[in-house]
Amino acid sequence: MKSDRTTRSILFVDDEPSVLESLRRVVETHYPATFAKSAKEAIEAFEQQGPFAMVISDFRMPNLNGAELLLEIRNRDPDVVTMLFTGAAGFDDVSEAVRMGQIYRLIGKPCGAKEMLQNLEDGFRQYDAIRAEKNLLEQTLNGAVSALTTILSATEPLFFGRAQRVKKLAFKLADHMGIHDQWRLELASTFAYLGYLNLPPAMQERVYHKRIVPDKVTHLIEGFPRFAADLVKKNPQVGEDRQHHYFDSSRLRHQLAGRRTRPSPGLGHSACQ
Repeated sequence: MKSDRTTRSILFVDDEPSVLESLRRVVETHYPATFAKSAKEAIEAFEQQGPFAMVISDFRMPNLNGAELLLEIRNRDPDVVTMLFTGAAGFDDVSEAVRMGQIYRLIGKPCGAKEMLQNLEDGFRQYDAIRAEKNLLEQTLNGAVSALTTILSATEPLFFGRAQRVKKLAFKLADHMGIHDQWRLELASTFAYLGYLNLPPAMQERVYHKRIVPDKVTHLIEGFPRFAADLVKKNPQVGEDRQHHYFDSSRLRHQLAGRRTRPSPGLGHSACQ
């Protein structure tokens, strides 16, 4: 999926070619649109031709219904606005669909041209609001990260250097994996080392060079990921979709005891030193 986030593209999904043709006639002179005849085709289009501002799907389709498809789409891009053609779907089915897929709007079927265009205008306003909020959050966090980076570089140059190397490596991995929200990586690589500010300078040197340290220091360091996670959690907009990855404490003990751990394949151990 491409990284341009100023899209005005729409993806329509319906297993009835006549419905797709009707939608094409309505929207083709107003917005760029892609049309898919199945959930599988829609996912392929989303990955290869995206990003899309909106995905609008019929509910009743073979193999994967519209609600399940839109949930899959939002797992790939939480910013996309999703709408569902309800048609002959029952109330219980639709209610569950809204709950599952965080659907912005239900559209009755058939839908007139004027009503369809109004739905699209409303959808784009919603998309713009989502993007504006996210951009504001990114700018705010970038300012906070910049301040934290300055503090870390001035007070703990050893761990600042390591954090910068970790960030550089994470950015390369993200680029390879097609992950474009690099502000999250910036945040994670900086917050990951804030806990070391709690250690006396002499102990920081020992930890950095993997020398033997008291057990209480080892246990303190094991709690640093939780410390960073709790800091992130205090911002609800970041905390709602954060993911915590805790490392194996036994590996940490081996490293602190001076026993070398074999580097992961393809990622040299020295890369983060």
